[in-house]
Amino acid sequence: MGAEGEGTVARTYNKWAILFTVIAMTFMVCLDTSIVNVALPVMAAELGVKMADIEWVATAYMLVSCAGMLVCGRLGDIYGKVRVFQVGVVLFTLGSALCGFAPNLPVLIASRALQGLGGAAAFSCNQGILHRDVPCERARTRTGMAGDGRRRGIDGGPRHRVGCFSPPRDGARFFWSTFPWGSSRSSSA
Repeated sequence: MGAEGEGTVARTYNKWAILFTVIAMTFMVCLDTSIVNVALPVMAAELGVKMADIEWVATAYMLVSCAGMLVCGRLGDIYGKVRVFQVGVVLFTLGSALCGFAPNLPVLIASRALQGLGGAAAFSCNQGILHRDVPCERARTRTGMAGDGRRRGIDGGPRHRVGCFSPPRDGARFFWSTFPWGSSRSSSA
């Protein structure tokens, strides 16, 4: 018999890349939520719907996100936190793209729910990823860095230049602000 572990390749991970990816996703989810909440009146006007109807864009996200958090956390325990996080990044980014192309309110609400599921998957696993194989002192620092990403994302919505990443069409253009981040994180997650 050969030596134990012979024939297997040990994977090494760049801890800084992991840290940046998790914090970037945390920032992106918070920024997107903040932008949408600020932009609801503009989206209502562009889509020609009442405020009572456009509020479902934010509500659908929160309902699915909150309901999915525990389920996705448990899936992370079963299938691996990194895998569930990666699926979350992909779903969130896909939801962002679909929101950007949404031709009407029902499609926008459904796309936003998909985004909420992706956000739940990423958020439910991010702390577990940050704290994996890290001494206690570093874990606290990483938690603080992730918290700073959340704070900057939430603060960024009202300050965001609405439409700076928008495609040349009206509608749900605000969702394009997170698409470049998500697509780059999907490839590096």
